[in-house]
Amino acid sequence: MKKIIRTLFIIILIIAGIYLNNNSTITNKIINMANKYTNDLKDFISSGKLISDKDLNSLKDSNIDYSTYSVNIETSPYYSMLDENEKDLYKQIYANADNLKKTFVPKQNITKNELEETIIAVYNDSPELFWIDTSYSYKYLISGKIAQVTLNYNSTADDIESSKYLFNQATNKIINEANNYNNNYDKEKFVHDYILEKNIYDINNKLNQSAYSALVNGKTVCAGYSRAFQYIMNKLNITTYYVTGKSQGESHAWNIVKLGNGYYNIDLTWDDGKIITYNYFNKTDYEFSKTHERSEKSINLPSCNATTYKYKKPYINNSTNNYDKEYIKNHTKKKSTQVIINNDDEDDNNSKNYNNLDKENNIKNKNNESTENNILNNNENIDGNVNENNENNVLNNNENIDGNVNENIKNQSNEKAATS
Repeated sequence: MKKIIRTLFIIILIIAGIYLNNNSTITNKIINMANKYTNDLKDFISSGKLISDKDLNSLKDSNIDYSTYSVNIETSPYYSMLDENEKDLYKQIYANADNLKKTFVPKQNITKNELEETIIAVYNDSPELFWIDTSYSYKYLISGKIAQVTLNYNSTADDIESSKYLFNQATNKIINEANNYNNNYDKEKFVHDYILEKNIYDINNKLNQSAYSALVNGKTVCAGYSRAFQYIMNKLNITTYYVTGKSQGESHAWNIVKLGNGYYNIDLTWDDGKIITYNYFNKTDYEFSKTHERSEKSINLPSCNATTYKYKKPYINNSTNNYDKEYIKNHTKKKSTQVIINNDDEDDNNSKNYNNLDKENNIKNKNNESTENNILNNNENIDGNVNENNENNVLNNNENIDGNVNENIKNQSNEKAATS
């Protein structure tokens, strides 16, 4: 979908250039918006400084005792992928971050590559450390050994007690409500819906790589959606992993959840929009392979081939696969908020519906302020493939829905897609 958005921006750019006689200011603004929207998952950034052996004695160390720190193997898959030396470093990094100590001397003989791998492992396993930033620095010897590490923290660390209070208050509310459901599937769906209802996609939020951004601020990107979901689900004792990779060629994050004895892919970011969908809810690797590709250590996470808990649309009329009016009224969840691309531009042309990622199955409804146009993708099969005879049903204005699909719906949807 991100490539689609970039392509649309290019088309707009060409039209705007012709119409506005190549106005450079508008042209540059459109390009910057397109770039911002696609670069939402930050890579770790590190900087190293070479020091001599004589500088070792003057290095600052936090002296944190991490011997008592234990790791939950079930919810920490990236820890399990490390060697014994890195696992010890993992505990030391976690202990220092947990105590907000920035600088420490590693007790292990490690290289910069091992340091990077271990810091990323801690980050991927530990959404509760929401104050960890995606950058760090280190000092090293000519031999390549890391002599000192300095972690960076985001602004929530400035008043960590208040930040933790707000974070725990928000998460406890979700957990308490989720526990009203009797099975893990229903709990998962509740958490999925709750996070999406409370958030808008905001590339400008400085905390958007953290679970805090989604659970407290309500403004986040893929990393925030995924880390928030990971944290809540694991608190509910439903094993959930954080996954990184590529989606439509861009860096992206999503989750893997374990239900019963099987694993499933779930991507909250791609399910978010003016209405909440389930197009990327509990999917197999085969289904995700069309749009998602794991990278780095995430390729070692469990395969997702289970189908027992795939999302099943509760069709009212099995012969036509159409919803009736009462079902739509009770189950279609609208969102009045829109994606924030650039805080400086509030006009409707700068608000995009982030839920137009499913290129094959969704009717695109861009730049439409009306939240009363519900676009429902009627799939004959639970794997999200579009029924050839019922491709896309657009149900306009809930009060006018009579449960029967107008014979002209397909033409109307095509017109909307053409003009969006």
